Amino acid sequence: MKASSQRFLVVTLISFILFTANYTQYQLSPIANDIMALLDIDTQAFTAAFTAPMIPAVVFSLVSGLLVDRFGVRLILGMAVTLMAIGTVARMAGDTYSIFFWAMLFSGFGPAFINANAAKIFGAHFSPSRAHRMMGLAMALGCLGMTVGMATTALLPSIRTAYWIAGILAVIAVPAWWLLIAPTAVVEEPDGLSLKRSLQAVIRHRGVWVTGLALCFIMGAALLINATMPTALATKGFSPATAGFYSAMISVGAIVGSFSTPYIAGWLGGLRRAIVLIVALGALALAFAWQLPAGILLAAGLFLCGFTTSGIFPLLLAIPLSLKGVGMQFAGTAGGLIASLQLLGAVLIPGHIILPLTGNAPGPAFLAAGACMALAVLAMAFLPALEEGA
Repeated sequence: MKASSQRFLVVTLISFILFTANYTQYQLSPIANDIMALLDIDTQAFTAAFTAPMIPAVVFSLVSGLLVDRFGVRLILGMAVTLMAIGTVARMAGDTYSIFFWAMLFSGFGPAFINANAAKIFGAHFSPSRAHRMMGLAMALGCLGMTVGMATTALLPSIRTAYWIAGILAVIAVPAWWLLIAPTAVVEEPDGLSLKRSLQAVIRHRGVWVTGLALCFIMGAALLINATMPTALATKGFSPATAGFYSAMISVGAIVGSFSTPYIAGWLGGLRRAIVLIVALGALALAFAWQLPAGILLAAGLFLCGFTTSGIFPLLLAIPLSLKGVGMQFAGTAGGLIASLQLLGAVLIPGHIILPLTGNAPGPAFLAAGACMALAVLAMAFLPALEEGA
């Protein structure tokens, strides 16, 4: 198969897998009350299951990177996609909470391994300057799964129908990956690379820790904004429907940002400059957008929140390819460590740091989210020089 055809297949399949994973998770939101009634569970139990797809990312990101560097992308990611499909299909098989929870957990393996190894996957086919563009395209298309799931699931006749659609999509991804992705095309064959050597090279590299720390702050701020914005707008007197409409602008901004920020980086002449500018703009948006008057200004401000917090991911996740001493050889391990720090921010910063310290008050909480973005800008000052092409 020609290299150009394989590139197209990789980008298409990664986009499809991310779309499927997001659709599987976010189709639950519109039918949450029906699911809670069916399983006889409360909101806390539902939320635990809804966020269960993040568990593989927290536990296995670093391990997945080490394995990918040692055994290659096709094998390890293929196993992750297979586990994702098993979980998505298992959700159709039972009406108990334990099955529901574990099925949702397994559905997170595919996106978790992709996120951790994004640099390795796209770097195998594209130069560093193009890898983040293709990564951004895949992430933008993946975000559509979230939008489609939340917009269409309530129109379906039953919960079972929603589960079947997600299950069929997940099952399609498995043979598509194993049959269409060439064994040696996604990543070069490993040359006896040891797990210990990979881990040592990454742990000792300042650039990996700086990138992971920046993503830790950004992910924590982004999750806070997404989770609390509808409630914050309700305190200003907006109806639930209106608050939901304005909050949806964050998702729209995320889709546009994921696709366009790599091109902005090219226009500005470098990753570092683009990252600092976008994150600094995001700091202002997260801190003050919710206070803007209703109408185009509020919509634009919330759009900017999603644009900056999601648009920065393809830029930061591609950095390992341009770090001297990391590059393609250790990109999987580096991406795994970075993803672990990223998810640590998602778990700790909103629920265990910002909200307890601010007493759940939206004003101080959003100021703290803006401060997290500012800390990410500060972290970038310690990023070592990037190699040519970044």
